[in-house]
Formats: sequence, structure tokens, C-alpha cells
Amino acid sequence: MPFDKVFDHLDGAFMGVFEARTGNWAFGFDGLYVRLEGERSRSWQGPAGIGSATGELDVAIKQQVYTPYAGYRVVDGRTTVYVIGAARYTQLDTELNLVTTTGGLLPGGTRTQNGSKSWWDPVVGASIAVPFAEHWSAVGYVDVGGFGVGSDLTYQAIAGANWQFAKNFSAKAGYRYLHQDFEDDGFVWDMALHGVYLGLGIRF
Repeated sequence: MPFDKVFDHLDGAFMGVFEARTGNWAFGFDGLYVRLEGERSRSWQGPAGIGSATGELDVAIKQQVYTPYAGYRVVDGRTTVYVIGAARYTQLDTELNLVTTTGGLLPGGTRTQNGSKSWWDPVVGASIAVPFAEHWSAVGYVDVGGFGVGSDLTYQAIAGANWQFAKNFSAKAGYRYLHQDFEDDGFVWDMALHGVYLGLGIRF
């Protein structure tokens, strides 16, 4: 789903990463929350003007993606590279509200349908950080997973830059792409969520 299409229906979004390092090891948690809303209305007129109805459908989708991970540093110098092992948890919650207003003999009213789905995916990947100027570094991350355990396939790519403007603070900007292809008992979720991100890094 392109960022401009998501933004048209975006009700709220947040992502954050916490990471702790010791020696060559890194342990962290990545969280992503997105809520989308949309609505569509349509009117119907019966033959000879007998009976009419107007229906309005409101849809809300909440997606939560949580990824605890562990990484090991395999390249240590100005450029650092970590290999990553992770488990990605996805939860989807949907709410559909159909409001029907009628004229004539047709019944109207409100109908609500809720549903949710969740699954885990094993994930492997790698991250890289490359300094290219004073206080600046380019960062990249890729992973792939699923393998039929949860999703048939899921993959992610992140490319960005960090600017360390103070001892313990850095500004972050980049682009993130997340694809998921999941099927279970007739439920199909084959979606890609992607767009730019802006953030603040705090080092303790």
C-alpha cells in the first residue's frame, strides 16, 4: 500500500525500537502500530420509485507488528554489520459498521462485525551502519521470514541516515518497506506497507 494511499486513511501510526548491546551481541525489540479508517456510501432506488435505501460502510483496521530480536556483530570497524535472528508477531483487528437508511418497506438499521487474526513468523536478516561524514552515518536493514510457519513469506527493507547532533541524541530519517503474505482458513493478508519515517534516537 503506497504511503500516499495510507495517509489518506491514516488514523494513527507509531514505531519504535529499543536495543541493548554487550560485547558483540545486540538484543532489541521493534514495534509498529498502524490504524487505518475508511468509509464508502451507496444509494439504491427500486423500480418505479418504490423503495429506496442508502448504505454507509465504515471500516477500521488496526495492525500491530512486534519483533523481538538478537544480533551478532560480524564486522567491527568504521563499518559495522550484524546478523539478526528474530520472531515477528502480527495482530490484525478489523471492525466493520454498516448503517442502512431506508424509505418504503425495506428494513434499515446498523450492523457491526468484528474480527481479529494473529500469527508468528521466524525471521533472519542483517543490518549495516556506514559512517560517511562527521556525525553522519548511513544505515540499512533487510530481513526475510515466514517460511510457511506463519506467513508464506514476509520480508522487510529499511534504508536511512542518522545524524548525531548531540552526545546522546540523534535524528533519524529513511524509508521502510514491509511485505506480508499470510493465508489461513480462507483469511488472506497479502499487503505491503511502505513509506518514509522520521525519528529521534536516545542513547543511555
